[in-house]
Amino acid sequence: MSTVDSSGGRFGSQGVDMDLSLLMAITKEIVGTHQLQDLPWKVVEEVGLRLGIPYTGFALATRKGELVFSAAHGGRADHRALLSDGSRTALLPAGQGIAGRALRERHTQIVRDVSADRDYFAVPWLADTRVEVCIPVLRAGEVLGILDLQSPDPDAFPQDLVSKVESIAPLIGVAIETAGAISALEDSNRQLQLSEAVSRIVVGAANVSDLASRVAIKIREEFGVECVAVFRAQAREGALDLAGCASEPGFGGPLSTQARHGQGLVGRVAQSACALVFDSVVEPTREDALCSESQSELCVPLASTGRVAGVLHLASVVPRRFGPRDAQLLEAAAVPIAHAMASAVAMDRLEQLRNELSSMIVHDLRNPLMVVLTALRVLERVSAVQEDPRCQRYLRNASVAGDELLRMIGSLLDLQKLESGEINLQRTVFSLGDVVQRVVAGSQILAEVEEVDLDAEIASDLPPIKADLDLVLRTVENLVGNAVKFTPSGGRVRARVRRASREELASRSMTAGGGLLVDVVDSGEGIPEEDQERIFEKFGVVESRRRRVKVSTGLGLAMCKLVISAHKGSIWVESRPGAGARFVFILPLE
Repeated sequence: MSTVDSSGGRFGSQGVDMDLSLLMAITKEIVGTHQLQDLPWKVVEEVGLRLGIPYTGFALATRKGELVFSAAHGGRADHRALLSDGSRTALLPAGQGIAGRALRERHTQIVRDVSADRDYFAVPWLADTRVEVCIPVLRAGEVLGILDLQSPDPDAFPQDLVSKVESIAPLIGVAIETAGAISALEDSNRQLQLSEAVSRIVVGAANVSDLASRVAIKIREEFGVECVAVFRAQAREGALDLAGCASEPGFGGPLSTQARHGQGLVGRVAQSACALVFDSVVEPTREDALCSESQSELCVPLASTGRVAGVLHLASVVPRRFGPRDAQLLEAAAVPIAHAMASAVAMDRLEQLRNELSSMIVHDLRNPLMVVLTALRVLERVSAVQEDPRCQRYLRNASVAGDELLRMIGSLLDLQKLESGEINLQRTVFSLGDVVQRVVAGSQILAEVEEVDLDAEIASDLPPIKADLDLVLRTVENLVGNAVKFTPSGGRVRARVRRASREELASRSMTAGGGLLVDVVDSGEGIPEEDQERIFEKFGVVESRRRRVKVSTGLGLAMCKLVISAHKGSIWVESRPGAGARFVFILPLE
């Protein structure tokens, strides 16, 4: 094989001796490359190195008519460094240069003197070029790319050499088409895997902040970037707030936690509902970067039912880190994230409305209810009522219902304080057994109304406990009241107090100092396993098989859980359908 003088001399005296075996070797290597990002490098290496061409470049054509040069062999060292890592590219705008003309006219362009060609596009690292040959790579009539050959010698590319390279071009087109199909399949598989992972996150997320944080962590792991932020669109017009962020240790993180529609990269994406890329190579300075350290950023809208629910923002310290494939992958994963975020925002709003309703009930209904209960107490002393058993029963039932409603209102107030952290435990030393006895005695009227047998079983060796007497009393009242309410007529409820065993303490990670165990056992219909965590939520709903309706657990059990947790204790339920329920809590002695 003849060679080219690296200093720009002519081919050797034997001319260009390209035999069939050399062509087969070149095409075999090119067609055997199935990764689209590796193919341009394989093309320039095989054609440039084997044929001894001073400079060989390869560009893929975009739908907009642009040429993206992502691989080059030869030329000055700084040009090789520019494209050496495979993630960087040089963009030739549509219609520019001799390569752009070859794309437009769809046939080979041979220019023996580039200085006399008005379309020649000079680059610093190829300042001594005299001759340029641009060969289009066609497939089914479409130009997929351009093979660009350059040399300082005007006689470097005789027609037979050009014809030989042109014969390789269709096979390069086949390789591009094959590699593109494989890349598309890989992208689809990656999109599916990411969407499945996101869907699992969506199911397990408790609220907007939890959802955003989990999504940010997963996206950062998937893309291997330094920072991922999730912004949420607020109900107020034009505002976006940072809902969750995951960043590499030491990375600067977000400069601002807020954005507005139309302002900055996040704001423009929220307004246009289109993905945008920032790159420091294209935009050297920009005030709205996610972080001062980021060199490239990708923003994708989280759109649900035609409305942007938020924005996904990725940042990297590597220039030109993000491309169209990254945007397409994120846009596919953004759909379930957007739906989940919209639902989570709605749930957060519902929770806010519930809290506002609770506040209204506490402040506006407590005093009128106290007036009603006081009137009932006065009526009970009227001689005419005392002489009429039916009136006595009605008044007693009304008083029981009023007391239960008053306890619910008190629970609302306590629950709000416990959730906000505003309540301080007023610890005193008391007998937990006496508390349980007191609650059981005070609940006998309710048990008689419900026709349920209620009793207590108190161990004799109980040490005193130091805790908030009022909150513990409320907890026992809630557990006993619920047990009586959900036990059918003729059933039995038993409240018991004893020392917790070592095994019971260990199972709840409460090994130090010991503890006292209270359990309330009923003979009701039981609680399905899938509902046993839900009943400790505010307004949790479970299905009553006996009543054939869905029943709200109200606020009592949610308050119980917060009270016991505030005391560093543990509360749980043991039950199975048809076999009653056993509610248990342990309070530590120290």
